[in-house]
Amino acid sequence: MDTNKRGEQLTEYLLQTNLTILNRGTEPTFVTSRCQTTIDITLATHKAADLVGGWHVSNEPSFADHRRICFQIHIKPPDPIPYRNPRKTDTKIYEHILTKKLSDFEPADVTLSVDNIESNVQSLTAALTSSYEKACPTVTAKNSDKKCIGITKAAQAVAARDVRDINIKIVSDSASVLQALQNNTITSVLILECHNALQSIAGKNRVTLQWIKGHSNLLGNDAADELAKRGSATKVYGPEPLLPIPSAQIKTWLRAKTEEIHLSEWTSSESCRQTKNAVPVASKKFARSLTRLTRDKLRRANEIESRLKIGFVKKMQRIPFSLKLTYISD
Repeated sequence: MDTNKRGEQLTEYLLQTNLTILNRGTEPTFVTSRCQTTIDITLATHKAADLVGGWHVSNEPSFADHRRICFQIHIKPPDPIPYRNPRKTDTKIYEHILTKKLSDFEPADVTLSVDNIESNVQSLTAALTSSYEKACPTVTAKNSDKKCIGITKAAQAVAARDVRDINIKIVSDSASVLQALQNNTITSVLILECHNALQSIAGKNRVTLQWIKGHSNLLGNDAADELAKRGSATKVYGPEPLLPIPSAQIKTWLRAKTEEIHLSEWTSSESCRQTKNAVPVASKKFARSLTRLTRDKLRRANEIESRLKIGFVKKMQRIPFSLKLTYISD
């Protein structure tokens, strides 16, 4: 083989790095009016080289001395990974199954030894986990979730490069995601993360979101679909088992406990005697009606209550300028 010193250095480099040359044929890659030669090479690892096909030098004008090199990378999109969403857990089924399992659970030994405690903990953990898996079946990511993750990743990539003062256009074929980003109220965690990522780059650049028709062989659209599938195929991280207690259920418990404490203090308190004549039982509806009043209207209502013995308030209408009360005479 006829080679020079540079060729020997390149061959030594390829042997040390375990790389291979993807060039095919003898078509020149560098063309000028004085010479034509092949000086542009494409390198890849042996594993990546198996995914590359159709390597060739393009005949299209490149407006430069170097000609365009084209090839395809054949990557099979990964299968979607099923996952469980704790918020979608059927709490009634979970409670029913877990109650039955715990009723049948009998500790092997009640003595306080490390082995016995570990055995009982494993049995209890298995009961919690199996109940959760039956009450929360596995699902695959929705297509809209994948598109949302794709937009988020694109915005995060721009933010990581610290790009400034340029026009950025992000296109997507998901009209539902773009509409959700325009809504005044956000109810999805994925949409919120996407919105925050876009806001982080919009402060330094001019960002435009545009809808395009999907599956129309548009540049980058098919590749974005594959990246969205990869981004959404993530598992839920955290200590196992993931107890299926929705945030709404926790708020309900806290609200009920707060009302219970409030009612207990209201009935047992010896103060506010005249107010209790008007409101013998704590009423959230009555409290909301009062909080909607202006300060002057609330003061007038308090003056009326201090001069008269107010009977039971039958109804509190949401009228801006008056309180509808029922009085009894002395």
